[in-house]
Order: sequence, then C-alpha cells, then structure tokens
Amino acid sequence: MKYLLRALQRFGMNQNSPSRKLTPEQEALSIAYHKKWFDLEYSTEPTHFKEIEESVNLAYRALDKQNPKIVFCKSPYQAIRELDEWKNQPMIPLMSLGWQLRSQLPRAGQMGVKRRERAVHPEGHLGAQLRFALIRRLGDQMADAITTSAWFGYTSWFDFCISVLNYPCDLQAWKAIRSIVRYCGFIFPFETACLIIDRPTSFSLDELERFHADSKPAVTYADGFSLYFYHGIGLPEEYGQLPTQEWRTQWLFQEHDPQVRRALLHVIGYEKISKDLQVIEIDTFNEYSLLKLENTNDVPVPLPILLLKYINSDTEKIQIVEAPLHSRTVHEAIIWVNKNWFVET
Repeated sequence: MKYLLRALQRFGMNQNSPSRKLTPEQEALSIAYHKKWFDLEYSTEPTHFKEIEESVNLAYRALDKQNPKIVFCKSPYQAIRELDEWKNQPMIPLMSLGWQLRSQLPRAGQMGVKRRERAVHPEGHLGAQLRFALIRRLGDQMADAITTSAWFGYTSWFDFCISVLNYPCDLQAWKAIRSIVRYCGFIFPFETACLIIDRPTSFSLDELERFHADSKPAVTYADGFSLYFYHGIGLPEEYGQLPTQEWRTQWLFQEHDPQVRRALLHVIGYEKISKDLQVIEIDTFNEYSLLKLENTNDVPVPLPILLLKYINSDTEKIQIVEAPLHSRTVHEAIIWVNKNWFVET
C-alpha cells in the first residue's frame, strides 16, 4: 500500500495535488453516479452472499487478518441473537479501506464539484431512521454495527473517479468496499467472524420519503422481523400496531423517547389532550401559550410535560410541541424549540 501511495504522490494524484476541473459532460456523469449509489437506499434486493463472502475475505486480508467466519443474518434481530458468541472479540476497522481510497483519490472540491447532498427530512436519510429505530428496539449493541448507507456519498465519488476519470488506486480495496456497501445493510466485523445483515424485503414511505405506515409494519425483513414508523420516527410495537386514531394520551407520560412523544403529540392533538388531561397555563404571549400537562387519574407520573401551544390567527389551527421542563416563559420555550425541533406546518 505505501508504495502505491508514493507512486500517486510522485505523479501528482494525491489528495493535496491540484486537480483539473470537470467538463460539463463529466459533471453530468458525476450526478448520475451519485444517484446510482443513493438509489440503493430503496433496494430490497437480497444479499448476493457469494460475492459478499469474497469481498469480506478480501477486505480482511487487506487488513492483514485471516478470513473470518461469515454469518449471514436475515434481520438485525437474528444478528443480535448471534452476538453473544462473538461480542467479547474486538471489532476490526473494516471501513478503513474506504479511508485509504479517500486518501488516494482527488476530493470533489478539487474538481470544482459542490458538495451534493440528497434532500432529506431533518430526521435523516433512511439508513439513519433505520439505525435509530433498531437501537431503540434491540438495544445499544446495534450502535456498534457499520451502516453501509453512510458510505454512499464516498462510494459514488470513488466509482466516478475510478470508472470515468481513470484515477489509479488500490483496486482490491475498491472491489471489497464496493461490494460491501452495495449489497449489505449493517455489518458487525469481529476479529474472527463477520456478521452480515440482509436488507429489508419490503418497506413503505410517506410523501417525504420517510418510513411510515399506519397500524402495520413500515419495514419488514425476510424472517418476519418488522419495525413500525410514524413519518420517519421509529415506534414501539404497542403503538405501531394500533391505528393512529386509537393512540392514547396516557402514553405521553409513560414514553421516555422525546421523538416518540413528539409523534404522539402530533397525532393525538391538542383537542383530545385538553379533554383527557388537566392543562395548566403557565405563560402567554400573543398567539403562544406555555402549558403544563398533569394526569387526571391517580396514576403517578415521574415528571410533568410542558407544551408550547401556537394558534394560527388565519386558520385557527392549533399546533403543539413539547417544551423543556426548565422553561418558565413562552420566550424561553420558543428559543429552545427553534433550536431543537423541526415544527411541521
């Protein structure tokens, strides 16, 4: 590897060297390659096990590791069940091969290409939504898995530089990274074993391309493991199985995840909340009110819930969003909400 890097530096092709600007035709191709890779977020194509096995072995050998035992998992749930056998082993830096490629190829900015991001909702792209939901459902162990969708931006640029611009690089490393990112969903690369998690077999999205389904799973895997979502927010099965019109105000007090509480507030709405719970007004300013919710039954709640309420003067529509417990005035609540939440209109 070090000899290749020296050769690249000698020929002025390392990351610090000046690079030519793309032609209009090349710029159009770079956009096409970007789309090619990011479209994989929507893929339900089964994992190509044979090719993945070869690529993983290639990646391990490139990192001076022995070929691992490769365990193919039909879902993240199956992978978590397999972890007990391997969790005491260290994980290897599998994606460091990608960083090596990044050091061998020019940066997009050097070619005059502006940073190109896929337009996403603030909850994040599909990979991030899936990752957060899996951590909530299966525990913090899922946080250790490599999310291959996080590499789409890099692999699309690598692919363009290698396939279109013919830049030299470590082609074995590229072959390994290309196949892993293309075909895998999540990976646990341990020292002597590599757990490969297949992509979902089906999923449903809302109009903003967020995972979403009402009273049914939004994401399903081959072994039947499934996840529930409300407009990109992962839900407990207890909530997701019920139609949204049957969601209950009492869940607000038992739910610890602020994003899930946000979904509950959005669905349940102020009218039902004010009917089922005691609402105490703390402060008002123009069309805004800072409110405190209290349970109306004898079941104790660990902490109260504060809401920022807004009434649209033109439509009379009421919007509510949770405010932090330290809020004493409408002004304090507005400042915090503007910094921390995307408020839908």
